[in-house]
Amino acid sequence: MTLGPRIGRKKDSTHDAIVNALEECGAKVVDLHKLGGSVPDLFVTVGTRFTFAECKSGRAKLTPGQADFAKEHPVKVLRSVAEAVQMVTDMRTT
Repeated sequence: MTLGPRIGRKKDSTHDAIVNALEECGAKVVDLHKLGGSVPDLFVTVGTRFTFAECKSGRAKLTPGQADFAKEHPVKVLRSVAEAVQMVTDMRTT
């Protein structure tokens, strides 16, 4: 897994809307996208539950490094505000 910084790492077009939706639902969000490498875009907590989240646009897939990270840590791929809202709902009820 690569953790090196990548200055100016580009955000997916869905990133800001997803972060706003998560926060509006009461989730705490730590934006990690500038860390680069294989680290997911977000660390999200709801109460005592947590997950990493990777914002993706369209049909974009996880990079090989992101897929490796997801094998060892909880990572949700979020492509829309609706998916973000559903993730928070699921985190509250499971």
